[in-house]
Amino acid sequence: METTNKNDFINIYVLETLNEIKGMVKNNIKLEKEKETEIDKKMAIVLNDLINANFKNLQKDPKGNLIYTILPIVDEYENKKIRISLALYYTALYYDNIDLLRDLIKEDIEFNRNYHINFQYLDKSISSRFEKEKYIEMIKTCGYIFRNFAKSIEGLTEEKKEQYIQRFVKLINLKYDLIKNISNKKTCYDELEHLFEKANLDTFTDETYIKATEEQLRLINNSYRENFSEEVRDRLNNLMKTKGFSNHLSDLSLMMKNIYR
Repeated sequence: METTNKNDFINIYVLETLNEIKGMVKNNIKLEKEKETEIDKKMAIVLNDLINANFKNLQKDPKGNLIYTILPIVDEYENKKIRISLALYYTALYYDNIDLLRDLIKEDIEFNRNYHINFQYLDKSISSRFEKEKYIEMIKTCGYIFRNFAKSIEGLTEEKKEQYIQRFVKLINLKYDLIKNISNKKTCYDELEHLFEKANLDTFTDETYIKATEEQLRLINNSYRENFSEEVRDRLNNLMKTKGFSNHLSDLSLMMKNIYR
């Protein structure tokens, strides 16, 4: 009877912990239901192993009731670190990218920044397009660009995602030296964070990106919330490519219609 009670409790604890971990992950990335179910089973085994290995580590509350924890840690900072580590491990399992997680941690990559956990760094559909050393360097330099690009294409079909990923890989490789130069100035950590979001890739052509100067990259970055008509997009791209236009005006659509003809 005692064993049954213990096992029942462990199962409940695993479910609670798994839901907590997935809550952290789902706040940052969308999970495919079928794949989520598969990873849940794998993660439940990991959590069960952790609990069974440390079940002897019991504490008692002031009333004498037993307190069960995965690890005998009461420090809030350590508990938070453990849960983030478990969430990162879940994501790495989901993306089949455990080795990359290990490498990024070895390189002291900061996943938790500005109220976000950058699980997108582990997206194998993107990371696999780069040499490992180059990818790690890019994440150190401008990981925020990778995070926001990945988030911007989350809701697309696999075919559409692939099209955007191919463009992203091509363009960030071509513009990386300039992006790195801008990032090294440290005027703002995430100055170009929206540079390759879907909205901007829909507005600006590859040629515009390739020819873009530092100021023009900032213009592109700051245009991600604009809703340009096709006419305005064409005019803006043409001006940037042929006239070096780089002014981010308060209403670009209006200016393009009335001034830049």
